[in-house]
Amino acid sequence: MFGLALSHSNFVRMPVRLFTTKPTSERWLPKKRVSRPTMDKIRLLAALQPSIYNPVRISQEFKLSVEAVKRILKSKYLPTQKDAERQEKNRFEAMRHRREQFKTNKPQGKE
Repeated sequence: MFGLALSHSNFVRMPVRLFTTKPTSERWLPKKRVSRPTMDKIRLLAALQPSIYNPVRISQEFKLSVEAVKRILKSKYLPTQKDAERQEKNRFEAMRHRREQFKTNKPQGKE
């Protein structure tokens, strides 16, 4: 099934993650995506106080899956300055667009 002989002793020691995640051949698509500044905060908390901020605690604080937090902590990717500026510009543009949509779609009856 997972490349292991599933005797009782192996089954008991298998990480729960093997049963809760999809096989590695499929692409990782998290249910919730977080911004780069949030990822930086997660990494900072884990680096400063690892005994307090373990992946389980961080996942509860940020309302993410434990697997997503583990992947964020494991990742070493840093965008280039140009890419970071472009991503930030796109993020602010999307926020502006959502704000304009909210202003034009006010609920009726509350004025």
